[in-house]
Amino acid sequence: MSRIDLKRTPRANVFSLSGPDLAALGKALGVPPSAGAESSSDEASRTAMAAAVRDRLRGLDMDVFTVYSITDLYNCLNASPLWKQLPKEKQGRLRLLAEKTHMSLREEKVRDPATAREKTRVSFYFDGLPDRAGEQNGTTLKGGIGKVYRMAREAGQLVAEALKTAPDVEVAQVCGVSMGGGSAQMFATALQNHVQLPKEPTLILLDPMLLNKKQARHAVERAPEDSAPQANDFKRPHGLMITLDASHAPRKNLVDRLQGVGYKAEGLVRLHLGLERTDGLDLTQPKPEWLMGYHGNRHLYGKALHRFTAGE
Repeated sequence: MSRIDLKRTPRANVFSLSGPDLAALGKALGVPPSAGAESSSDEASRTAMAAAVRDRLRGLDMDVFTVYSITDLYNCLNASPLWKQLPKEKQGRLRLLAEKTHMSLREEKVRDPATAREKTRVSFYFDGLPDRAGEQNGTTLKGGIGKVYRMAREAGQLVAEALKTAPDVEVAQVCGVSMGGGSAQMFATALQNHVQLPKEPTLILLDPMLLNKKQARHAVERAPEDSAPQANDFKRPHGLMITLDASHAPRKNLVDRLQGVGYKAEGLVRLHLGLERTDGLDLTQPKPEWLMGYHGNRHLYGKALHRFTAGE
């Protein structure tokens, strides 16, 4: 796992990263490699790479993690072109899976520069408080799979089925926070194992629950023979996890504690952002959570990411 540690430099931004750190971040976010970007002397290539990374991170919709709403979910599903590709009984099943895993989606209409055709860009988000969250936590820590993660995997399979007959829909991001980070990994892997996508979705996880060995195996099992082979390789760079800390009041977070008991984050690049004393609400000092530090506060992620993606 690559780690970019900016805890002690909270005002650092993507344009101030070293060439190797920028390259690692680009791989995690699926930014095409730029010749010369790792070289300290090729400033133009490094700036172009940094701008592409910045744009990927600015696409993260922090508001979706505020309050989970079944009404919003139903409205988004009913309006989605993906929804219409599934038969009625599978529409109902996907709705149930989304409810139970607290999966949300956001869509936007964009114009493909290559074909000039309009297409739909969709992103999927998993919050950290799905139904039966306590049960899922216990199962994960005991080495099992758990119902929440089984449902997230099934949701990925159903979305893959819908995508096979929706060529003008592109999956841009799969994101998750805390336990939703585990769901996002399950969903994204199943999705890519059941449909060939022209472009791999960007996987962004906020201080996520890491998958145990049995969960990682379950994510890739029974994949069709024509699935994307890279989706079965958890060791390759395939996603970014973002964690927070404050040098003035350091605390361990969920990823720290999981890695402390042997969990691995293979294939995930870790971006460890620093907080300032005024990053709390109304310019107050950020308040850490018991045991997990600056773990699930959407506002704090927003502040840290805004600084990191500023500039140029």
